[in-house]
Amino acid sequence: MSGQLSKVNTFHWGYHGFSGPSYWVHDYMDCAGSMQSPIDIPREEEVEYAENLGYIEFYGYDDVRVHSVRNNGHSLQVDVSGDSYIAGVGLEGLYKVSQLHFHWGVTSDSGSEHTIHGKAFPMEMHIVHYKEQYGSIIDAVGYSDGLAVLSFMFKVSPYDNLYYSKFLGKFSNVQYSGESTNTSHMRLSEMLPIYWQYMDYFRYAGSLTTPPCSQVVIWTIFTRPIYISEEQLQYFRNLYSIKKQSIPGAYGYMSDNYRPIQPLNDRLVFKNFQFSLDVLDEDENVFESD
Repeated sequence: MSGQLSKVNTFHWGYHGFSGPSYWVHDYMDCAGSMQSPIDIPREEEVEYAENLGYIEFYGYDDVRVHSVRNNGHSLQVDVSGDSYIAGVGLEGLYKVSQLHFHWGVTSDSGSEHTIHGKAFPMEMHIVHYKEQYGSIIDAVGYSDGLAVLSFMFKVSPYDNLYYSKFLGKFSNVQYSGESTNTSHMRLSEMLPIYWQYMDYFRYAGSLTTPPCSQVVIWTIFTRPIYISEEQLQYFRNLYSIKKQSIPGAYGYMSDNYRPIQPLNDRLVFKNFQFSLDVLDEDENVFESD
């Protein structure tokens, strides 16, 4: 999860070299906690079916518009306008949408932060919500149930995702860190998989995947992927992590912006479905082989 909640700190964290994930703990102690994210979702026999979970309840998702896109140097962050919430068993109260962002790899055999049964995906999208009663996303980080993040995996398709085409058309305005642009107000729901209102998922308690690594996130990892072409993935891979005036030649691409898998420790992972992922059709299943 993109680190826009970091406190002011002299350490400039990143994903590579001496600013990479293994160094975060020196300045952000929570990064060494016992409930860190991301994790590998274990095999079916190690995941507990929770009959009471049911489907996520979505409110206003069809009305929310994507209104700005920003290159923050760590990820591509998308801000939304309008009131949209999620709720449901395991989420006590309403959680309001704040922003979404992406994590991706240089190649399509890696890029997602979470893995499922050891399998990585070329890209992962996080939709970040904060508990409305806490007032703001910054204040919500101070509570153990402050944030709820919906995670979606991407899989490669031979065809372009038409809904993403107009979104990707804005990337020329956010090539470098610090740049932002308005969008054509596409719907948030257009960025989700088909039948997004009725999706199976995994659930666990974890943390931000970037500094300050606060252990305040209720994670929901969906089993249905979003399809995108290799050509469209390249739009993300062509973004820079440094400012325009800093570019010497081809140096500075935003690459492999994902944190390594963290220990599960004593945490339980739950699911809202009883069957095995192996029985799902490929279009409905992140685990199915490409």
